[in-house]
Amino acid sequence: MKIAADLLRQLFAATTLALVVVAQPVVAEESAPVLSPEVMQMAARVEELTPEQAVELFKHLPAPTMEEMNGEFSGEMTTFPTLWKTVFWTVASHNPFYPGIWEGKSFTQTGPDSGRGYNTVWRLAGGKTDLWPMQTSIGPSYFDGQPSFRLVYRAYDHYAGDIHMLDEVRRLPDGRYLGIGRTGDTVEERRMPMPFLLKARIGDYREDIGTPRPGFNQSEEFELLEFPASAYQAGDQ
Repeated sequence: MKIAADLLRQLFAATTLALVVVAQPVVAEESAPVLSPEVMQMAARVEELTPEQAVELFKHLPAPTMEEMNGEFSGEMTTFPTLWKTVFWTVASHNPFYPGIWEGKSFTQTGPDSGRGYNTVWRLAGGKTDLWPMQTSIGPSYFDGQPSFRLVYRAYDHYAGDIHMLDEVRRLPDGRYLGIGRTGDTVEERRMPMPFLLKARIGDYREDIGTPRPGFNQSEEFELLEFPASAYQAGDQ
């Protein structure tokens, strides 16, 4: 009788465990957003889009994760909003003396939603050079209030920070990244979008560079650059 009772208890325990396992909810993996055919067509010719068209495409794209934005990415500038900005930034980004021929950007994660990075150029004197560091984070976008990967140059003491340069990045369907930069001394200039691409991951983040800007406040910078209030009223310093 004791043996029979032990067998019944074991059978009951095994049956209960099986029911518990079967009853566990199945958690679906997060999937990429479904993009319309029109948006996919825009993404396929992203290099040809005007700045205004690039912004419209940007609004349909998802933000990358902090985890995936680690390492060195090759870059390419695409189009500019005015003739002056076309001439200035084309010359600046292809000048082998200073600042150098722009090659891309590198990032590293320092917290759940924060990180830092820098730009890389090639110079005749010195070869590959890292400059213009930035502070990075995931948060509300200037363009639509939805999450984007934000690059704040004002956090460090250098020329790009002096002119309030700030980039936002989202992921394209083909795995590349569409960036929209803004910069300037006036409100009108800072509203002009300058699209660029981050393409293949070509290396690792090398090392931290730059001197923090004395008195920098990220919330004040987001407010100056006309981000939605949610970007600078959440205690973001």
